[in-house]
Amino acid sequence: MANAINTLAYARRLREAGFTEQPAEGQAEALADSLATKQDLKELAMRMDAGFQQAELRLHELENRMDIRFREHTALFPGLLTASLADLERRMTLRLGAMTMAGIGAASATVSIAATFSRPLPPGAIAPVRAGSGRPAPRAEPARATAIRYARSPR
Repeated sequence: MANAINTLAYARRLREAGFTEQPAEGQAEALADSLATKQDLKELAMRMDAGFQQAELRLHELENRMDIRFREHTALFPGLLTASLADLERRMTLRLGAMTMAGIGAASATVSIAATFSRPLPPGAIAPVRAGSGRPAPRAEPARATAIRYARSPR
């Protein structure tokens, strides 16, 4: 490395600040050896640029080799990727159809149950209970056979 600073002037300033001759000269030489000059930095930048260029070339070579290998493997199994995608699409369509049918069935069952429970009860469908006995009261008229029997007591 070339000396970028005037070591004699630096050692003189150290002596003026109170250092003795030997430590002042030693520190000046150590400082001069550890500093990088503009030329040193330019050389470092050039070496780094060359290293990056080599790395880029190596990366491009690897990409080209990977492309070639991918084309070779694709040529070994023509239509494999297309067939796999078509199979996946078919399976997804079937599952979506099954889920749609299950949803429609659940909605239909819910509507049917709601309609059943929202009908008014026919007269006499629920038997009145006598107070305190827990037994059904006598009926005035029998319920129709087609009526829904909810809490009907045995005859």
